[in-house]
Amino acid sequence: TLVENLRKAGYTGPLTLVGAEPHPPYQRPPLSKKYLLGEMALERLFLRPLSFYEDQDITLRLSTRVEGIDRDAQQLHLADGSTLPYDKLALTLGSRPRHLPARIGGDLEGVYTVRDLADIDRMSPEFTEGAHVLIVGGGYIGLEAAAVAAAKGLKVTLIEMADRILARVAAPETADFFRDLHASHGVEIREGIGLERLTGEGRVAQAQLTDGSTLDVDFVIAGIGIEPETWLAEAAGLRRYEVANLARAGYESWHNLLYWRRRPYLALGPGAHASDGALRRTWNAARLDGYVAALERGEPPPGGVEDVDPATARAESVILRLRLREGIDGRLAGSPG
Repeated sequence: TLVENLRKAGYTGPLTLVGAEPHPPYQRPPLSKKYLLGEMALERLFLRPLSFYEDQDITLRLSTRVEGIDRDAQQLHLADGSTLPYDKLALTLGSRPRHLPARIGGDLEGVYTVRDLADIDRMSPEFTEGAHVLIVGGGYIGLEAAAVAAAKGLKVTLIEMADRILARVAAPETADFFRDLHASHGVEIREGIGLERLTGEGRVAQAQLTDGSTLDVDFVIAGIGIEPETWLAEAAGLRRYEVANLARAGYESWHNLLYWRRRPYLALGPGAHASDGALRRTWNAARLDGYVAALERGEPPPGGVEDVDPATARAESVILRLRLREGIDGRLAGSPG
């Protein structure tokens, strides 16, 4: 998105896009839904065809991992031992998934996270009819994985340590809707229950839960959140509070209406690359989020959202966000159908 917008803005100088993955930039939201279901081919994930980068004179350096930044010399240190000079550098590293700790079996074979194409390709062979998958975490990723597994005929158990699914991101009414929807497709959702440990001889075979029960499982998917990918910036000498503030600003641009008012450039964040329509939907979700947050704190709602029923605002906020995650195609991310 950044390199494309630079060209659109009239920049004609050299542009190099460096990425550790072997693929050109691609959509991540469909990975855990349409791509895993086999409904979307690899090439359709790509934000732009390879010919676009050639036509726009953008150099792609794929399968290239950056190990360090020398700010004084203005060059990148790459994993193969070479260096890459730069005049201006933009770090667009995104986030990384949280992993289950190794001390509770998180390093066993058959335990997966969902973040990139490699993650999906590794776990895809596990999705065989009749297999039992345990999904840890009742957020969007967990519910999406549960929906796909149920559609493929797997036995699905989802555990959520909080007292309900979507506790951090959605209203109770929305959680009730998705709980009932998943249950109607055979997904067992167990709320208020966490994971004690995973066991197995090299590969996961059982899960011990905090309620004292034990499950026989074939594989496990952890959807327990993400963390901003800040290590490279920190290693380059950026002060920790600068990195933390940058990461927080990106997060709060989704959840705080005031951030959107004061920092409109943050609209070039998640979901904002697709079109002006995407920007409008992102803005509407942020407006509604700000309204809902004010209601929950007992404060007067911010301007820009008037005469909206609170329950409607909560539901619309979540639905807009789900539509953004699913590529603005109108299909709910957490829906098994």
